[in-house]
Amino acid sequence: MKTLHSILMTLAAASISGLLGGCSTVPENIRLEPEPTLDIKTVTASPEAHKGETVRWGGVIVSTENTKTDSRIELVAYPLTGSARPRISSTSPGRFIAVINGFVDPLVYTKGREVTVVGVIKDPIDADIGQYTYHYPVVQVSAYTLWPVRAKETDRIIDPFWVYPWYPYPYYYPYHTRYWHPPVQKNKQTQ
Repeated sequence: MKTLHSILMTLAAASISGLLGGCSTVPENIRLEPEPTLDIKTVTASPEAHKGETVRWGGVIVSTENTKTDSRIELVAYPLTGSARPRISSTSPGRFIAVINGFVDPLVYTKGREVTVVGVIKDPIDADIGQYTYHYPVVQVSAYTLWPVRAKETDRIIDPFWVYPWYPYPYYYPYHTRYWHPPVQKNKQTQ
């Protein structure tokens, strides 16, 4: 009986580790093997040397422009997380242009949305940002993911019992603020 129990436990542990080890949070369409390691600063420094190499970059949309044959999305690049989503921080390694064959709707691919693209490096484009001429690396996109809008921190519903576990009763549940505070009583002035 003990042997059967240990065999079942071993099989269960092997199954769970196999499932967890085989799972990846990177969306299937932008998953690459092996992972590309070429970063935007290296390509910006010498775009001709890296022409034709495959990259996976992500960032935040600055603008979307459609031409007769393709769509060009200007992005502020950010490093990617383990799930290949851009990790928004105070610094960026630069900007790049993602060229997608066909039409993408500028009302969906709006300023501020996050995108991760997979594609090959093409000839750079020079364009102005204000009065500064910027040398954009260009990625001819073969696959891409538009990420869902992140929930704002103030949109979270926080249970008041987790913030103030000793407070006797939550007056307004669920309360839509970052921290729950008891209601403020207004003083009535006598006339």
